[in-house]
Amino acid sequence: MAVAVYPVVADADDGWARSTGDGFANTYNYMGWNAADEDANCMWLRFQAIAAAQGATWEDAFIACGLRTSDHAAYAPVWRTFMNVNIYGVDEDDSAAPGNNAAWDTDHGIHTTATVPMRYFLSNDSGCCMDWGFITPDISSIPDELTGRGGWVTGYDMGFHLDPSTDIGVSSYADFCDYATSSTRCPTLALVPNGEIWARPVGMVMRFVNAQYTKFVDMPYPPDMRIGETVFAAITTDANLTATWPTGWTELFDTASSTTVSLSGAWYKVTGAEGPTFRITLSDGAAYVDSMCVRIMRAADPSVTPPESSTATGASTTPDPPSVSPAGGSKKYLALAIEANDSTGSTPTAFPYTFGCMSERVASAASGLAFCWGFVESDAVNPGTFTITSDEWVAATVVFHPAASTAEGAIATVGGVWGMAG
Repeated sequence: MAVAVYPVVADADDGWARSTGDGFANTYNYMGWNAADEDANCMWLRFQAIAAAQGATWEDAFIACGLRTSDHAAYAPVWRTFMNVNIYGVDEDDSAAPGNNAAWDTDHGIHTTATVPMRYFLSNDSGCCMDWGFITPDISSIPDELTGRGGWVTGYDMGFHLDPSTDIGVSSYADFCDYATSSTRCPTLALVPNGEIWARPVGMVMRFVNAQYTKFVDMPYPPDMRIGETVFAAITTDANLTATWPTGWTELFDTASSTTVSLSGAWYKVTGAEGPTFRITLSDGAAYVDSMCVRIMRAADPSVTPPESSTATGASTTPDPPSVSPAGGSKKYLALAIEANDSTGSTPTAFPYTFGCMSERVASAASGLAFCWGFVESDAVNPGTFTITSDEWVAATVVFHPAASTAEGAIATVGGVWGMAG
């Protein structure tokens, strides 16, 4: 069976509401969490026509959502602040999207018993760590409970609430894409059939950008890493510079297209002895940088079966991550497609995979970085192309092998999360 994917398909199927009843939106071009006080914005989502029989259960389930803008709208976000979020289902057989605050409040009173916590890290500023949206932990206990209802019928809709549970005491807003903003970056529910193990990103896709010339980057580790997990990171510069990765990191590629854009990527196995950041050093010269870092859950032990990759370069409107034929033949692979282009290019208008679809350019004169991912069961992984304005580009395909089991290590204890450059 394939992983079932359910994106939001209507503008009225996602939005936010305030717990005090003085705010509701289902047609805005953004949604998110406001953790300024007890009058918090709570996100709600509805996914339509779930093709699951009564009593169906899943090995894994998650919701992925992209960030609308890199500055979290105009709400003066706070750096280095964790917000706890609780994820619930709306405990009814066929969830209807709320049309006003009163309807949302009624739904809020019928949450599932199953709930899953998630930590979200609020951070923002050019030259500091930011994020590219979120991918929830395993929330399969919630759809399990919904399809376990006696009245559940194949094709019913599922509703979810994502509520901030922490008052951080300051005005800060996490601003995510809804359907009106982007049908490719809006919330998407994925259901993984029982017995299938797929590696996937989890948590936040951390970013570090710097709009000044820099010779190194102290990239933040993602929050809530687990010992034994794989972490992947990539960095692009607007010059033909090479990257040196710190001890413990294994470089997969370091490729340049002409002298205008370079892309380097590496993986790391979490040990539990990490600090808050790791330093990527650039060769002589200085450049604008854009970088990303993400946890990969349920991947094979990278010290035994490391991720595999390939890169390509070109000058066109279609950056093309090349095909990879992983060792071991056909398996359930996680495929990352990454693209970096020079300063005259654009952020992509089309992506090769469903999930992620995230992109950023730190400055008009800087290179851009884009990232998306998908599930592939084949002996050859060939993502397809991005679409940009014609420019020099570097593209990479990175393939992660699945773990043998769903067992997870303990959460690694690290210090605060921040970013620096110099």
